[in-house]
Amino acid sequence: MVFFVDTNFFLQCKKYDQLNWSDITKNKDITILITQPVQREIDRLKNDGNTRRSKRARETTSLFRQILAKENFIFHTETPNYNITIKFAKQYTDKTLSQSNPNLNLAVNDDKILATLNQYLMENHANSESFTFLSNDTNPILTAKLNNLPVKIIPDSWLLDPETDDRDKEIQKLKQEVLKYQKKEPLIEVKFNTNDFIAATEEPNEFDVHIKIYDQIEQSDITKLVDSFIEKHPIQTHFDNNHYEHFGGLNKLAFAMQKYYPPDDDEIIKYNDAYQNWKSRLYELISDYAKIKNKNSHIVPFHLTIHNNGSMPADYLLLDINILTGGKLINPDFDDKVLKNRWAYPTPPKPPQGKWKNHMFFGIDRYMDTIPQLIPQDFFPSSKFLSHILANQRHDNNAFYWKGGKPEQDSVSWHFECNEFRHKLDGEQFSYYLLFDNENEKIVLQIRASASNMSAPFVKQYILNKTYTHLEAKNDILHLIENGVTEEVMKRTEGSKA
Repeated sequence: MVFFVDTNFFLQCKKYDQLNWSDITKNKDITILITQPVQREIDRLKNDGNTRRSKRARETTSLFRQILAKENFIFHTETPNYNITIKFAKQYTDKTLSQSNPNLNLAVNDDKILATLNQYLMENHANSESFTFLSNDTNPILTAKLNNLPVKIIPDSWLLDPETDDRDKEIQKLKQEVLKYQKKEPLIEVKFNTNDFIAATEEPNEFDVHIKIYDQIEQSDITKLVDSFIEKHPIQTHFDNNHYEHFGGLNKLAFAMQKYYPPDDDEIIKYNDAYQNWKSRLYELISDYAKIKNKNSHIVPFHLTIHNNGSMPADYLLLDINILTGGKLINPDFDDKVLKNRWAYPTPPKPPQGKWKNHMFFGIDRYMDTIPQLIPQDFFPSSKFLSHILANQRHDNNAFYWKGGKPEQDSVSWHFECNEFRHKLDGEQFSYYLLFDNENEKIVLQIRASASNMSAPFVKQYILNKTYTHLEAKNDILHLIENGVTEEVMKRTEGSKA
């Protein structure tokens, strides 16, 4: 494969024997032709100061001299993958070149290279599979295409890294000095920790927030669900007298000393009223289930960890957590039980069972009722007294405190301060809640940290995008019915966990 190269091939590309020629051809035999315009341009640039371009021009001039010293002016070299030949192209007069293609401007070096290629194709009856122009400049590539001449574009991987001028060198020098200085100061880094609600995306510092939305239960389904609860817990209409004859042995003897009082009409009426109220509560809660679940769906927990990876503590560190758009920071004292508590249906009322009474202990019962009154009301310290003790504890210079006091309501900006944020230790964690605005699909969260011995503040932004998962509220209710998850059962379960 024969390549008519432009001047930039020698000035801007890696050396010819270091190139991966398979990027542009499958041929293993590579011939590089040096046309007269390239030769003259290289000769002119070799004395152009001490830039990289002039250095490359002088190196290329040295290559040209090696070619001239060879027999037939042909330079040949072999690499592990290619046989490379470099030689000078045949020279033509401007008259000959202009006659072959009058559209090309011979006063322009690149056009003259293309004219030489055109003449070669005409003389050798060759096609683009054998001869082609090689460049990475837009103008000659366009000219070649407009004149139906074969052209190959130099791959970016062949190019040298951009040359740094005196200004770039000075900037690089200053950067090194700044980096050297920064190594002698705090280095703040912040990590946004993901959780069950928040997942990282492919974009840096961007996350998807999973929000569950419950669909409203249809009216017909509400009635069916209430009927299912009633079927599971039917109203009781017959009440056991619980006579002591039902007991045997010692139990019978014990109950013989007591008197049984069956439930009276008022208790039964109260039970029936309670059952009707229970049905009403069921209907109301099932109707509002989706609304209740969705009420706090846009409240999301977030976790930040701040580190000091520098060589010294950060003095008088100020940490700002800001919501730039899309939501708010929830009151720090927000009770997250509303998010964590499992839902349960109302416990059905227990039917009246009557009572057994032993009058021998009637006086003791009255005495026991007076015991709590024997304990003085001011025996335990008041909460105000405890708060005063805690407030006067020693200030920890290495701890974070609310700057200006802890916020008492939702806000878009929080501020913390630390007298001396130590370095090379475990990071400080901040775990709170944020709230998405209903009309916004993303929150932009900014973290800013500055200290008296930091040359520049640390600033970082995180983007939190809403993603929705729609759930059937009816399926949750069916699960509660199937497993009998009443409020009473839930309390016992939570109590056993505690």
